[in-house]
Amino acid sequence: AMRRLPLLILGMVSLLAGLAGGLVRVGWAVPSVPPEAVAQHGALMLAGFLGTLISLEKAVALQRAFGYAAPVLIGVGTISLWAGGPVTPGRAAIALGGAIFFAGLALGFYERATRWAATQLAGSACFAIGALAWLAGRNLVDVVPWWAAFVVLTIAGERLELSRLLAPTRAALVAFAALVALAIAGPLVGFADAQLGARLSGAAWLGLAAWLLSWDLACKSLGWPGLPR
Repeated sequence: AMRRLPLLILGMVSLLAGLAGGLVRVGWAVPSVPPEAVAQHGALMLAGFLGTLISLEKAVALQRAFGYAAPVLIGVGTISLWAGGPVTPGRAAIALGGAIFFAGLALGFYERATRWAATQLAGSACFAIGALAWLAGRNLVDVVPWWAAFVVLTIAGERLELSRLLAPTRAALVAFAALVALAIAGPLVGFADAQLGARLSGAAWLGLAAWLLSWDLACKSLGWPGLPR
């Protein structure tokens, strides 16, 4: 646990950097905040904080040494960009970390192929694609939808794993898979048509929210007595 602490600190530093930039954007006078932290607020929060934290969580679950390279690279790349370092190396570190993150979840899926593992694998693919697009010079407005899909699909996959206790019907599982596909199609279409891509993503996210209202274990456990509630 102590060996993982520096990696967790990387995520927390990314969080604080992103929050500081966000506070400046809403008008607060926060001292010593580099302009890069303000301009790249979304990247620091989505790729930096959540990318570092979630890839660390999955590396712990994978129990493979190479998996820890993902949070190291993503965290170091994020802090480098926050501090005003060269753009290309910082983005390249995040992209390489994203590729390792995806590879780790792909290995986990290979060892245990489940629907929820496939969903989280799709989320990690979205993170990696977004990071590669950013490295290739795409604007953040084109990249952030990929990272937003990464967060949504990661959470949806974790909730799907718990929902197995409720035994969703085959039709419900098919609907879930279709919504995951739509969530990936949104940012992909967005490369060519940002407005249409945003509408597809929004429809997918609303659909997943409605699905979870029906099948998320939390919605059922609220009515149970004692600790489950």
